Amino acid sequence: MGKAGKVAVIAAALGACAAAALSAHAAATDLPFGTPDPSAIALHAADFRSGATDASHSTIPGTFPLVAGYENVVRFTPPYGVSKYVRVDSTALVETDTVNAVYEYAQLVHKYTSAAFRKQVARIAGVPKGVTTIAFKPRSLGYLDSTLEIGFVVSVPRKAPVHVSVELLRMYRVVVSNIAIGSGKVMTVHDAKVFVGWEGIDIAPRIAPALAIEPTVSGTAQVGQTLTATQGTWIQIGPPATYSYQWEHYDAASTLYTPIPGATGVSYVLQSTDVDQNVCVAVIATTRYGNTYAYSATTPPVSP
Repeated sequence: MGKAGKVAVIAAALGACAAAALSAHAAATDLPFGTPDPSAIALHAADFRSGATDASHSTIPGTFPLVAGYENVVRFTPPYGVSKYVRVDSTALVETDTVNAVYEYAQLVHKYTSAAFRKQVARIAGVPKGVTTIAFKPRSLGYLDSTLEIGFVVSVPRKAPVHVSVELLRMYRVVVSNIAIGSGKVMTVHDAKVFVGWEGIDIAPRIAPALAIEPTVSGTAQVGQTLTATQGTWIQIGPPATYSYQWEHYDAASTLYTPIPGATGVSYVLQSTDVDQNVCVAVIATTRYGNTYAYSATTPPVSP
């Protein structure tokens, strides 16, 4: 078996796919309300500038504690990055809660760091004798909440070596695994960080608080009068948020918001500097994954 054929065999066997057959793309409307869409989180060819194609995809039916899952296989021509990846099998799983996501992540770490897994790789390399697997020390990729790269090299006598990078990521109740297959022995942490970084960017807005009813402002738009904000109504898709306030001037002509220095309370007493300005409040919902802003309607121009 040639190098290309060996890479393909190993890649197929190492897939973390939980569905045996391909199925249609899982649309977000098919998911329970508030569930991040795993098909929008797994890596796709469109995430890469050029040289990538989507080879196959499959939906993974939800079976408790799994709510939904999606797997996509991307192939690279020419090989991607310094690591020369020829293929990555990317799987995104959404669990019922963080407890089950932590458990799933731990199970994947155990699986891919086990001696049994390395032996499995050696068996499917296609040569009965002389196959060796050299494991690298797992390394954190430094992303929220948990990330790890598990790598090793498969060497077969008289054939070019193949390396495998298993990248695991957990954010809230989403767990992602990427199995990247490359030729040679070089695996750079930069390439692994790029993969999980893109997925983290896809996950964060999908677990951010969602605005249901916008904030409001009550009070008279006149210097010396007090304006009071309401928080609005938010849907907690991800972890609970904390809320803060920023009073701002709004210029309708330029559609620009300008923060009022020091005006960060639930109430704001109008000043002479606010005269003829339209005032509104921004409510900022904050979780460890980022911020979401919502603006109230503006007041009439403030009178003296």
